[in-house]
Amino acid sequence: MTMLTKSIVSVKNMWFRLDDRTKFIITLTGSLIILLIIASTSWLIYDVGYFIKWDEVFRKKGLLYIYAYSSPCPEYKVAYPPMAVLLFIFFYELGLMFSDASLVLLRLIVKIPLIISFIMIAYYLYRYYGWNTSKWFLVTIAAYGTVLSYQFDLVVALGLMASFILLYKKKSLFLSGMVFTFAILIKPLPAVLAPLYMYDSYKIKKIRGVAEFLLGCIAIGIPIVMPFLYFSPENFIAHVITFHSNRIPQELSLYALPLYLAHYDYRVLPDFLKWIWVPVFVVVYLYVINTLIRNKGVDEKCGSLAYATVLLITLALNKVGNNPYFVWVLPFLAINIGNIVTKLRAKIVYLMIPMVSMAFYGFLTFVTAGVVRGYIFLAEDLAWYDAYELLVNSFKDAPFLDIRRLLDYLYANYYIVFYVLYKYMWLSMIILSLLYVSMLLYLSYEFMREYKEMCCTGKSLFRELIDLARLLKNSVLKAITTLRLALKNFFERFP
Repeated sequence: MTMLTKSIVSVKNMWFRLDDRTKFIITLTGSLIILLIIASTSWLIYDVGYFIKWDEVFRKKGLLYIYAYSSPCPEYKVAYPPMAVLLFIFFYELGLMFSDASLVLLRLIVKIPLIISFIMIAYYLYRYYGWNTSKWFLVTIAAYGTVLSYQFDLVVALGLMASFILLYKKKSLFLSGMVFTFAILIKPLPAVLAPLYMYDSYKIKKIRGVAEFLLGCIAIGIPIVMPFLYFSPENFIAHVITFHSNRIPQELSLYALPLYLAHYDYRVLPDFLKWIWVPVFVVVYLYVINTLIRNKGVDEKCGSLAYATVLLITLALNKVGNNPYFVWVLPFLAINIGNIVTKLRAKIVYLMIPMVSMAFYGFLTFVTAGVVRGYIFLAEDLAWYDAYELLVNSFKDAPFLDIRRLLDYLYANYYIVFYVLYKYMWLSMIILSLLYVSMLLYLSYEFMREYKEMCCTGKSLFRELIDLARLLKNSVLKAITTLRLALKNFFERFP
């Protein structure tokens, strides 16, 4: 046995002798060091460029003009609900105050919500579900990739997990509704979980529970949304709702496959591709919800399986297959992978999904096009962008990486390889999309099967609704009969 092998074995044995708390602290510390490095290195300038425009409008016109100003000026596009806008502007202004023209420090300050969300998710997973759960969150590259590119999805993931804990652990339905609404005011698609939240609220406190949850939603939703909606209702609806309904399918979506087969010529695509996903999703979604809402009472393990399944199905069947969306479901996946669905295959798939959707995707698109000085098609804008310039501006002033030198080196030594990859980027996207969706569906299948074995002991949602309708019908008939007899007695008594 060599010295290196002995050292590895010694470190391994030492690690396994540590208690869970020490393992968590060491791993979280290492993760934070990595986070700080990548947070200072880059942000995806395509998205951040639009975000900075929000701050320009805020400085020139005022906060309420954010949505109104973007209609006559498409370069000021706002495709997010208000909470995302407020988060970026606050921390960007804070960064401008303290960065003193240092782009590295500005990136770090702007990414504070993401870093805090990462720490809190890891901590809450450890506190409530143990080291065996939190480690699965800390080892996946999905959260790190989101911090590198800068997206709000880690904050959304924290909101979803916190509302779940408030619902199941604390039984604080009002706060659960508030935190859940906070999350969907950043990215609205997780609203698909609303039926599960309301059903579980009903199981906990009956009608009062649903009322508490909805009051929590209203308590934060109205103060945040109404000022923007009242100031410019047409523009708010156009940018937050209509814009997304009119988008063509993009990124790692099954519905984007025709775009890749057409070599990104979106003009030849049929218009129904913009909406065909809706009926498909609704049918599958209703089936899944009907299957999931069958357990008697409120069981936390069943809840984590149900919430993860709905999010996975939503990601798989959504027309916009943006890779940061996977971060939403990470806390629920960590809970299930760590404690419930312990199959080795499921764990491998869990780790591979962000490898495919972030690492392989980024390399085969942005990096490949950047090396050959090519262009990349971004479906959200229906426009081609210079990939080299996007990468250079995204990694500008990076302290640990000279992106120009790296791209120039790859251009000089491996141009042919990258040219072939660039020429067949459409094929790479087809393969990546199929892999990504297949893995999402596989995990949803495993969770659904586990849920049926553990939790399906009661009636389906539709059966409960039918029984409720029958109960209401009998109550109404009984009330009518009682009223008729009372009137009959009254008129017989007083002819």
